Amino acid sequence: MGQKKCETNKTERELILRLHNQCQSLRQISKIVNRARSTVKDVIDRFSEHKSHKNKRRPSRPQKQPKHTQH
Repeated sequence: MGQKKCETNKTERELILRLHNQCQSLRQISKIVNRARSTVKDVIDRFSEHKSHKNKRRPSRPQKQPKHTQH
């Protein structure tokens, strides 16, 4: 199994989408941006589904609930 990389940044996603619009194959795009074909496909699929190249918002830790006090 290959080395895990961090998430794609905005410029990489824009480049992937630009190359895809130029009718480059997934394999060619993955070699140009040095990412896995599955990553390239995920970026393209996410854009076609949501019309956005932004990363998904990650869930954060729930905020601490204040203690209930009786008056």
